[in-house]
Amino acid sequence: MDFVSGYGLRSSDVRLVWPGLALDNSYARLPATMHAMADIQPLNTPELLWFNAPLAGSLGLNQPPDEVSAAFASGRLIPFGASPIRVKTAKRHWGDLDPLPRSADEVTLGEHIDPCFKRRDLSLVQHEKGRGAERVHLSVRTALHQLVMGEALNAVGIRAPRILAIAYEGSSELVDKARASVIRVGESPLTIGAFEYAYRYSGWADLRRLADYSIARIDPALMAGETPYTDLFSRVCEQVSVTTAQWASLGFVHSKLDTHLTPIDGTTSMMPHSGFIAEYDPDWISHPMDAMGRYAFSAQPIAAHWNLCRFANALKPLIDSELQDSQQTIRETLDCFFDRHERYRLTYFRHKLGLLVARKGDERLINELLQLMSWDRVNPTFVFRQICQLPAAPEARSWLVNHFQRRERLNQWIDNYLHRLALEPLSGKPKHLKYMTSMNPACVPRPQAVSITLEKAVSGDLSAIDRFLATHGLQ
Repeated sequence: MDFVSGYGLRSSDVRLVWPGLALDNSYARLPATMHAMADIQPLNTPELLWFNAPLAGSLGLNQPPDEVSAAFASGRLIPFGASPIRVKTAKRHWGDLDPLPRSADEVTLGEHIDPCFKRRDLSLVQHEKGRGAERVHLSVRTALHQLVMGEALNAVGIRAPRILAIAYEGSSELVDKARASVIRVGESPLTIGAFEYAYRYSGWADLRRLADYSIARIDPALMAGETPYTDLFSRVCEQVSVTTAQWASLGFVHSKLDTHLTPIDGTTSMMPHSGFIAEYDPDWISHPMDAMGRYAFSAQPIAAHWNLCRFANALKPLIDSELQDSQQTIRETLDCFFDRHERYRLTYFRHKLGLLVARKGDERLINELLQLMSWDRVNPTFVFRQICQLPAAPEARSWLVNHFQRRERLNQWIDNYLHRLALEPLSGKPKHLKYMTSMNPACVPRPQAVSITLEKAVSGDLSAIDRFLATHGLQ
């Protein structure tokens, strides 16, 4: 059975706005209680600021004239096949007792069906997230930050939304807070907040429809099992543990892990203050308003687990219909989250160090390196990149050691690491060295570099964005 068509995810109403653009909004066919008509506020005299030609090419799209792209990105032109809606969701900060019902900030246009017949969510974003009850207009600075971070995250293997086009209200020159509007690709409407809303404010029937829709979008094979909703919960817990472990291995901080900002498909939602750590600090905080450190670098698995508890509570009525001991099953799945996260975290770090075969003592070796990095506040990207060079370039050892203050302990660690590396079946072979290099990016966008680039861009020097993307290997 074709579960996609079986759950109403295909429609004959697919038309073109320019060659290659095929839109269908399957989410709009869910019950009307789950979404609302979009109140789009088009920009006045929009001008095109940026068009992501490489992304458009991967979607099978040609670049239209600038005025058409600007009208599309500004909300003045709604493409045929789109059904602009705002997904209803429940907003809940980490630790809050009750969620607040609200409509999503972004306008869901639908899914573009790319040449590989894969659905890619398209959304129109005109407001910033995380600014309280009143929506704040999206600024040029925030739009460009999302462009840079979207390209950077996908370049290092973290699935995150990417910016297709940016428009802004025309003026003689760009200013920091000029109103902007963007088309974003990959912003999933399937969040934990959407399930909380269905559970608390919509009803059991709509909750089941949402769960069936999610299974059809994420993993249709689950519907063939005897307990699809239990399996959906387990799959989401698994995927979130993989995502948070990947963040830990690359030094990424999301900045605000609320329920409405936590997709269930393993992607990473885009936030204005998200970024990579410049120095290895487990307590590093990226959001200026996070005084308590709820979303600090090392606290992200805790926040993710708390969100999964809210997801379990919302999904429990459906799991109850499948299992008699649903409470115990849910508890066991949640209790396994941190073990899963730790297992995936160690796996990512093993591969970064070229340790493809797990052996006793690997965990101690990895944690000792992270402890040294934390004590001396070194750049983790530089450290792992130099470690990649140790087997082939002996001089990399001195470069690495000079980067630390505790040099004697680091030298001892390097000796232990090289001894452990020699036990690998492919140790020293070009294929092995190439794999290690592929697992460690040469550079990631450091907060200071991003800030300087954005300052130049909002002052009118858009070539700074081109240089930044080229320097970081993102073009």
